[in-house]
Amino acid sequence: MNPTMNPAMYPPGPSVSSGEAGGLLKTGQLLSYYYEDHIALSQSPAGAGNLSLEASYNLGYQWYVSVTSANDNSGITLTITGELDGVAQEETITGPAAGTTVRTTKKFDGDSITQIAVSGAGTNIKAGWALDDGAMQLGLARDFELMIAGQYAGTTNIVINSKTCALSNNCTKDKVNNFMWSMVPQSDIGPAANGLLFWDQYTKTGETCTFDAVGKTITADAGTPFDVNALCIGRIFPTTSVNNPGPFTVTNITTSVITVSEAVVNEASVSIDIATTDDLIWNFQDQANANSLGGHSDWYVPNVLQLYSIATFGNINPCVDAAVFPSTPQTSHWASTAHYTYNRASLVKFTYATVSPNIKATFKYHCRLVRDL
Repeated sequence: MNPTMNPAMYPPGPSVSSGEAGGLLKTGQLLSYYYEDHIALSQSPAGAGNLSLEASYNLGYQWYVSVTSANDNSGITLTITGELDGVAQEETITGPAAGTTVRTTKKFDGDSITQIAVSGAGTNIKAGWALDDGAMQLGLARDFELMIAGQYAGTTNIVINSKTCALSNNCTKDKVNNFMWSMVPQSDIGPAANGLLFWDQYTKTGETCTFDAVGKTITADAGTPFDVNALCIGRIFPTTSVNNPGPFTVTNITTSVITVSEAVVNEASVSIDIATTDDLIWNFQDQANANSLGGHSDWYVPNVLQLYSIATFGNINPCVDAAVFPSTPQTSHWASTAHYTYNRASLVKFTYATVSPNIKATFKYHCRLVRDL
């Protein structure tokens, strides 16, 4: 068995991290999470009958039974048979519509399901455990509004390293926490012109290398390999070489050879320092303010708790309300919060609303800005 956990909301704990860890309770949502295929892995019954169940998996709780599918199974019913406190019970529920999850109104002992009968043919049906606890609410209502009128129509140019992203002014207002959120750049800027940016500049001192004019290459000494993530294709860097100061734009890279778009002159075994330029989330912040994104000039990169607060824990891929946060990448977004390890900063991943750190100057991710109302 290879069960999949959907951490739509984690049990309470002291911190937030990837995996089965503590979660941030926010704005009146139920504490809820589910193991989407612990009872039955994805299957497509040809007609009425029983789903094939996984081996007993005792979670140590009493749970609702959830049924999930990427396809429309709303035309069939499922009858779940099990126990509660050792007493036999069953419940019949209507199958899920495409991309949704339904669940029983009754709880079952965590190792008691003996049968899930389907009334007809179905597609890609999974059954698992779900839990929520209404007592674990903060008691605040969520109230987001997508701003699409007036100054929030049109676009604002975000220019970084001579690349321009015409970013939509459609901002989202958080009426509970009094924030306004920007859209997320997903094209044109960043080394790969896909909106992905670094948190910090990459620097390397004492890089011994050889410049070759014919191939426009920079070859590293065997003892000083290049970092292929930090010096990715499209990243720009000057050097301290007198003959080859740059700046150079990476067109290809291995750990031993960088190919650049600019001309170089022959130079052998020279020790240089490298420092990248721009392509940072702070450039995005500065450009948003300089060009008045959405008519405002007080945008900033959110801290990790602010960024985490927009997650909607009943959704995944991405875990936001798409009606008010449209076109949200389900991947990681930088927060301004530096991690306790000096070269890392915090990320919120909008697949399952997990928080983790990564190296600020080496990896690039999306960014969403915020301002105070």
